[in-house]
Amino acid sequence: MKKILIITALTLATVFANENIVSASIGNNTGYTDKLVSTSENRKETGNVYQRLPNYNGKDMIMIDLDSNSKRSGIDLYKMKNGNLINTGNKISQFNNHRAIFWKANYIKINGYDYWKIGNNLFVDSSNIFKLNAKRMQEVGQEIQDFGNFYKNTDHNKQNIDTIKVNNKNATNVPVMSLQNDGSFALIKNKTLSNYSVWQTDQVKKYNDNIYCRISTNEWINATSYVVKNNTQVI
Repeated sequence: MKKILIITALTLATVFANENIVSASIGNNTGYTDKLVSTSENRKETGNVYQRLPNYNGKDMIMIDLDSNSKRSGIDLYKMKNGNLINTGNKISQFNNHRAIFWKANYIKINGYDYWKIGNNLFVDSSNIFKLNAKRMQEVGQEIQDFGNFYKNTDHNKQNIDTIKVNNKNATNVPVMSLQNDGSFALIKNKTLSNYSVWQTDQVKKYNDNIYCRISTNEWINATSYVVKNNTQVI
């Protein structure tokens, strides 16, 4: 039986060192990222830190390795616009509840510098990125099933995973609901989602002519009211 890989918030490269699972980071362009950022679009000072992105089945597996003393919440997320690489102001997170997030990715060079493509138009700098040795992981019986941008559904009885983007036109955040025993939904008072954040959903239910999408064990979004329609195939 394969071991499902769950890595907690230790120094990640050290965790894999004895099994030669982590490959060295590609390239050495630390500090040069800003040279590739176009001045035609101002960088945002604040943005979302994503733990999930739309599905992207890259051929390699990567992980973020920031110093344990680092105050950074993640690494910068870039996009290509008009032939220039733009800092979106958003980031991807290193951890989800103290567990490492792994990403499907393809290595790419842009203007001579090393990047990883993790979405249809989403890139991260190779600095603080380590590539996982898939062959060695297979040899030691380790398997990653859940990625920040790809989910391998091994249970054919489960519903497929879709990606949704949420937005509340009348407020700065989106309310989250819980499913009750009678099939109704109740507001979770201490839980909201940021506008334009992206989530994965594995179940859909209809109640009172509204469609609800599940994003966690018992956390649901009113898709009829808050899902950006052109970003999902659920509705």
